[in-house]
Amino acid sequence: MDNIDVEVDKPIGCLSDSEKVTDLLKRVEHLEEFIDQFLLNTIDKRVDNHYRKCKIERGLVTPKESLDTLYSGLEMRRSRGTDFITYEQAAEILGVSVARVCQLKSDILADERLYLSSHPFDKRRKIITLRRKC
Repeated sequence: MDNIDVEVDKPIGCLSDSEKVTDLLKRVEHLEEFIDQFLLNTIDKRVDNHYRKCKIERGLVTPKESLDTLYSGLEMRRSRGTDFITYEQAAEILGVSVARVCQLKSDILADERLYLSSHPFDKRRKIITLRRKC
């Protein structure tokens, strides 16, 4: 979180009553601006997430679009050194639940770019990787 600081020339104990009041008013004004900005950012994120989830739940996003998003997410992660994503990470990328990602399993298997396999350390978990090009 941002550090909220208002510069004061003198310590508060050395200020007169009117200077203390103006100093406190400046601090309150700065805090109000910070809170307003924080709330706007939070509300914007929540509205965006809600809109995206509603769009997906109503069927406005096709499995093909979801697979394209997963593919681009995997490409991005590969550039950072990670070769796979878990179902939880895929759900985060798509903005849906893990159950919805599980429903995309048949589409993932049918896609020539993506591949499902077991996690290298936990064989019970499934991961999504990019298919190797021969």
